[in-house]
Amino acid sequence: LARVFDKTLLGHKFKHVIEPSVTYRYVTGVNNFSNILRFDDVDVLTDTNEVEYGVTNRLYTKQTKVDNPDCEDLPAPSKSGSEQTGVTAAPPAASVESGVPPASPAESASTTEPNQSGSAATAEAVNPCEPPPAREVVTWRVAQKHYFNPTFGGALVPGEPNVFASTVNFTGVAFLTQPANYSPIISRLHFQAGGLEAEWDLDYDLQRGRINASTSGLGYARGPFYVGGGHSFLQAPAQLLPSSNPLSLALKFNQWRITGRYGNGNRHGFNVGASAGIDANNNFLQFSSYQASYNFNCCGLTFELQRLALGLVRNENQYRFAFSLANVGTFGTLRRIQRLF
Repeated sequence: LARVFDKTLLGHKFKHVIEPSVTYRYVTGVNNFSNILRFDDVDVLTDTNEVEYGVTNRLYTKQTKVDNPDCEDLPAPSKSGSEQTGVTAAPPAASVESGVPPASPAESASTTEPNQSGSAATAEAVNPCEPPPAREVVTWRVAQKHYFNPTFGGALVPGEPNVFASTVNFTGVAFLTQPANYSPIISRLHFQAGGLEAEWDLDYDLQRGRINASTSGLGYARGPFYVGGGHSFLQAPAQLLPSSNPLSLALKFNQWRITGRYGNGNRHGFNVGASAGIDANNNFLQFSSYQASYNFNCCGLTFELQRLALGLVRNENQYRFAFSLANVGTFGTLRRIQRLF
């Protein structure tokens, strides 16, 4: 379902799209789940009889005109076949998203280039007064699963978190500790406009009447600068102890994080970044990471200092480095997943 709104807001038109979806899955024949040695997510396949239903809302926006005073006085292009030397077209989305200002009408005039025969060939001119294409600014998906086989063919073990392919592909929380006919309701909300980006992922368990997980983030980028922050909340499902005494409360994790950086991994010159996470339950700094790099024309050096303070689990300082050669590779102890930019 789609609708384009006639009224404009701040020089933009809007389009709302609603996408409902229903998926039915039936898997049988996995009769020895408890005897399979699991090494990856492929090995968590179980018998299942389920239906997944949800709805996705999308909001698109399109700029009605270009904010360029030179375009107001620009004459209409001639349509005579012999005198027309260029074809007007919208600028590519990549140039708009990168924030590079469009060229002036004088700079985008048609140019001539010599071809193989020596004569001048006319290149296509891009019209800088054409509005950029539409883009998606808001995406919101809400979904849930219904299980007709709550024990998953006998694979479910009561009293402990169970991870199956049917659940891990839907939500990252191991919510199955008892047979259940319904999964938590998941909500995935994403917003992006210019350099501003926000996201909120929420899992709500109707059977327990609580929030299983909530992850939110907000970031803003302008040129080489970026600053962002977020909050993560998780209620891990309780499980039975070896003494057969259940935990009185589910494990709760509550953390705030902040990130800031200048530059990026491929930018020539000096680039720095820092990130930190604060435990909201105990009000102390759990981890902090600081990175600095300098890129030359041929290579680059990156250094990182990371501080971990996880109580009795980990309490240490880590030092890493990476040396990169252009078009060759990267050597060192700093992995890609640990980079801040």
